Amino acid sequence: MSRLRITANKLVTAAYGHALACWRRRDLTGCIAALTPVAAADPPSALLLQRAKTFLAHPPVPDWDAVKTFDWVPAFAGTSGQFARRPTASPQSLRAGVWSPAARIGR
Repeated sequence: MSRLRITANKLVTAAYGHALACWRRRDLTGCIAALTPVAAADPPSALLLQRAKTFLAHPPVPDWDAVKTFDWVPAFAGTSGQFARRPTASPQSLRAGVWSPAARIGR
C-alpha cells in the first residue's frame, strides 16, 4: 500500500473517531465539522454525516443514547423468497448479555 493511501486512511480514521466522540456527546456541529472533509471518500463517514445533519434539524429525544436502533431486520425466510420481520436486540439486552442469535428466530 502506498504511503499516500496509508496517510489518507489514518486521516479518515482520525476524523471518524473524533466525529463519533462528538456524536456520543450530542455535539452534532462538531460531528458535522469533523466529517465534512472526508465524507465524499468514506461511505460510513457520509452516513454518519447525514444522520448528524438530520438530528441537527430535528434533535433526538432528551434520553437518546446515541445508538441507532432498527425496528426490524430483513431476514430471508427460506424457500418462499419472502422477507420476514424478526425482533432485534435492544441495546439494554446486549449490555445485560441476555441476547442471543437464537432469540431472533421465529415469530
